Amino acid sequence: MDGDNAVERILVDFGLTPTEAIVYVATVTLGGGTARQISVTAGKERAQTHHALSKLQQLGIVESTLETPTKFHPVQIKEAVDHLFKIQSVKLKRLSEQREDLEGELQSRVSKPAPDHETYSIVKGRANTYLKMIESIQASEREVSLILSAQGLTRLRRFRNFLRTVQTRQRKGINFRIISEITAQNLEDAKVLSKCSELRHVRNQTTNASVYDGKIASVALSISEDLNLDAGDHIALWTSAQVFAKTLSNFFDSIWFVAAPMQPTIRVLETDAVHPEYA
Repeated sequence: MDGDNAVERILVDFGLTPTEAIVYVATVTLGGGTARQISVTAGKERAQTHHALSKLQQLGIVESTLETPTKFHPVQIKEAVDHLFKIQSVKLKRLSEQREDLEGELQSRVSKPAPDHETYSIVKGRANTYLKMIESIQASEREVSLILSAQGLTRLRRFRNFLRTVQTRQRKGINFRIISEITAQNLEDAKVLSKCSELRHVRNQTTNASVYDGKIASVALSISEDLNLDAGDHIALWTSAQVFAKTLSNFFDSIWFVAAPMQPTIRVLETDAVHPEYA
């Protein structure tokens, strides 16, 4: 993670708005100050800063003095982070309790079964795409085929619950095939995934796509090649269109046929690591 932007992204995950996160980081950086001082550091207008500071006070992670002009001070960092975590934990518990009620209520409003037709959807955000991949894997009955870039292999292996889902479904008889570029950087991730899937190597592989039972297919339309699991600019197309799914399946099979088996690739990489003069 790099700098204030990474911290602010995490604070948003912990329930703050982007502006509140920026103002809070500015308040911590200053060690406290007037609204004017904090607004300058945050790069926000005074009115925005005042509003954000008011919300941060309500959350209990910023305190104000009675002097004039009023100064705002952050509470102890551990106390603030623990407090934000507890707030999100309470929300998650409440959502968990309401999940079945919500599903039942929505089901009761369905007037007739949904027609069986081809669907298309655009999924934005890397985390959203990976969650949809996990859902599709859980719904698969025969085979899952994944085409991943070198960094895509690492990102997906490290994404929460992905590996566990693959391991569980593989034990249920689902066949997993993965095509990726295996490099010195993702070698350990490849070894982990190879224990529950067939894995083959293709050099300069940059595509990220997937096919589930030959019926559902997805392909990334916009890719940021980094290891950030929460990249918001990631866009993927998902469809049940049979022509598209069949075409992507054929494309996968053609690459699979010429791709290098994993074990020889690993031996070459490990030899190069031990004897770089032979690389």
